[in-house]
Amino acid sequence: YDTAIKIAIKNERMRHSHLRLLLLCLGVISARWSILLHRKILTTTNSQNFPDKPIDNPSNEPLQSDASTTSKQMQNQLNDHTNNNASSDSDSTVAAIETVLIIASAPYKADHITAIWTLLECVTTGIDKVLISAPDTPWSREIITAVVKKFHQLSREKSNESSILDVETAFYTNNRYDVGLWCDSLSLHLGFDGERFVPGDKDGVVDDAAAPQPRAIFLINDSSIAMRQYTSLTNRIVKYSQIEQQQQLLAPTNTNDNDVIKLVSLNGNLVKPGIIENYWVESVYRGLTPRAVSTFYHHSCPPKAGRACVGKPGNKKKRCIVDRFEISLANEFRPLEVDAMYPSYMPKEWDATEWTRGESISGFDHWVDGGQFFDYLHQVHDFPFRKVFWPKQRRGYPPKSMCMKLMCSDSGEFRHTFWYSFLASLPFPSAEEYKAFRKAMLESESSL
Repeated sequence: YDTAIKIAIKNERMRHSHLRLLLLCLGVISARWSILLHRKILTTTNSQNFPDKPIDNPSNEPLQSDASTTSKQMQNQLNDHTNNNASSDSDSTVAAIETVLIIASAPYKADHITAIWTLLECVTTGIDKVLISAPDTPWSREIITAVVKKFHQLSREKSNESSILDVETAFYTNNRYDVGLWCDSLSLHLGFDGERFVPGDKDGVVDDAAAPQPRAIFLINDSSIAMRQYTSLTNRIVKYSQIEQQQQLLAPTNTNDNDVIKLVSLNGNLVKPGIIENYWVESVYRGLTPRAVSTFYHHSCPPKAGRACVGKPGNKKKRCIVDRFEISLANEFRPLEVDAMYPSYMPKEWDATEWTRGESISGFDHWVDGGQFFDYLHQVHDFPFRKVFWPKQRRGYPPKSMCMKLMCSDSGEFRHTFWYSFLASLPFPSAEEYKAFRKAMLESESSL
């Protein structure tokens, strides 16, 4: 009898052991399947799941539609998406997320002013503050100041609202290109110390009694022209920021955030998550949740990072910037913490033969080249940007931007003379001045 009991107990333990092993395997499979499903966003042909109908919003309705709405006013909409398990009568509230767009610019040509203007008109819905960060040179200061003044002037003339977009300027030694301007703006203008934004007034006076406000940061440069109103990337980051804050409120010691997305880029290649050479989000336009800002800062802003590409000429420097500040940054996050709104190259899973009339789009056709893949994204998926550089001799004139409305007459006609007269009034540097500026940049790199 005792032997039978022992055998029964042993069998029961083995059954429980097998059950635990089965549940563990199912958990691993489930996690892996979640990653694969998440990455399928970039390889699906279903336009329902594509950019301006965020898949994270079950209703497929925009999280905001009023062009005057800021992130703070979106609070009630977004709280419905944060945590369904949170008690409705909880006395805890999620702090409002302030959204800041930092535009890095070296405004030495008229095309870059066009880019800045279109960004101000079409990428600032849901943004509380815009900061234009530019080189600290006389021509740069005069140009950026004039652009902001003209933008505010026309905004007041054409807007029925009492408030207009908050646009600030900052000027720094630009010896680290875009990343240097972004990093200097974070620390020197916005008061970020690597972990939080230190509260203070506009004169930089620190208020120790004030609680730091969480900020979602958006980084963009003047190399792209906005083609239309675009809010999807802003909406997604603000939503993820609210979820992140809600989770931190409910579980302050949890640092994993249940794999909430923290970094969203306009373009990327996420087909093989976790593999460095294929895991890449571009730096043209990125959004960061409050926790992601710290990761970006510690990765991209230390002096060692600034020296990473010093002394490398031409294409080698560009390759270094991609490796060090795009691919490397993406891999600072776990696979489910990073996403992109559009693919950088034509995914193999996409079928564009109906659009191309039987031909295939090359897998090496990068959207920035303004080639066939760009046309496909723009015409089929309403891609919202194009690069300032446009191969006019090969392609003809680029598609028109819908983001110059402040420069239009009351009847909607674009005022060419008015716009080009404004550009002509700006003190763009001569070839000699710009050459001297570039030389000074190179020399100052040695002090990094």
